[in-house]
Amino acid sequence: MIIVVTFNTATTNFNMNTDNNTIKIPYSHWIKMGLNKQTYGVWNEKDVTYPSYITNTKEKDSYNKKIIVQRFDEFGVSGYISHLNEKIEREWISSQFSMYRVGQWFKQKNNIITDIVSNTSSKWYKNFNLYSYIIKLFILVGMLTTIIFYKKLNGSEAEVLRIFIISTLIVFIFLLLWETAPHYSYEAFAIMNIPASLGFYKVFTFIKRKNKSPKQE
Repeated sequence: MIIVVTFNTATTNFNMNTDNNTIKIPYSHWIKMGLNKQTYGVWNEKDVTYPSYITNTKEKDSYNKKIIVQRFDEFGVSGYISHLNEKIEREWISSQFSMYRVGQWFKQKNNIITDIVSNTSSKWYKNFNLYSYIIKLFILVGMLTTIIFYKKLNGSEAEVLRIFIISTLIVFIFLLLWETAPHYSYEAFAIMNIPASLGFYKVFTFIKRKNKSPKQE
């Protein structure tokens, strides 16, 4: 949280974020957008545009909350569960990054970064997608391995696993409510690297012990 707040403050003060109106948008805006069943919660122009009579943050927040209640009513229980399944697939399984304005935010003088993360027709984008998918799969397998080897973990290792699983669950629940965008889950995968590394370490240790000859033992 400290890192996120510090980064946001720095980018705003140094004018690295060209979308200065973002700080005037209430948090309910992204929750409202996340409940759009036509787009499965993905960014869309219609949810960004407000009626002309709405002129300040408080009015935007009130308007968003009305839309949120309306959308929950339209979903129903089964409809909302189906909607969440779609969000999970797009945020956690998709290998896209989809931060389409990254070039604008950091005022890039060329389109290399934008091509890598946003331009679906570029070879960079396709290569990044494949790389991203492999990394995500690798981390998920590592997490699963750690859980399987849970009984073989010592006290410190088990505590590390519990902390990171709880942290990941918190992020997972938060993203269920937020706007749908695959790049949001990348922060969680960065956190999951630690327990995943622990899982692979246990696997390699297990294989090494198995391969020891009777003489070495």
